[in-house]
Amino acid sequence: MLAALAVVWLGALSVGCWRLIRSDWRSRTLHNADVAFVDVMALVGAIGGAIASGQSIIIPVAAALVAFAVLAAGYAAGLLGGGDAKVVVAPALLMAGASAPSWLVFLAVAVVVGSATVIGWARAAPDQRGRGLPLGPLLLAGLPPAMLVELILGF
Repeated sequence: MLAALAVVWLGALSVGCWRLIRSDWRSRTLHNADVAFVDVMALVGAIGGAIASGQSIIIPVAAALVAFAVLAAGYAAGLLGGGDAKVVVAPALLMAGASAPSWLVFLAVAVVVGSATVIGWARAAPDQRGRGLPLGPLLLAGLPPAMLVELILGF
C-alpha cells in the first residue's frame, strides 16, 4: 500500500515538474498554482521521507527556507526571476535528505537539461530569448528521477 502511494506521489510530482518546465521554456513564466502544487508535493515527500527514515523534517525545511531566501535576494537584486525563487523550494525540500545515488542522478539530469537550455537559449535570436535564461528546468528536471532512485533504495 505504501509503495502504491509512493508511486502515485512520484507521478503527481513528475506531472507538476513537467508543467513548470514546459511553461518556463515556452513563456519564461511559472504559474503560482503549479509552483504551489509542486512545493506541496515536495513537502509531502519530505515528510514521508523523514517518517520512513526516522529523521527530522527540520533539516529539509531549513534547507528550503535558506534556498528561498538566497534566491529571493537574487530576485530583489534583479539577478533572477521571481519564479526561480519560488521553484527552488521543492528541490531543497526533497534533496536535503537524499542519498548520494539520488544526488548523482539529480545533478546528472540537471547538467544535461541545463546544457540543453543554455545551448537553446544561446542559439535563439535575441528577440526570442525572453527575459533571461530559464532556470526552472535546471532546478526541476532532476527531481523525479532522483526521487525514483530514493524510492527504489527505500523499498
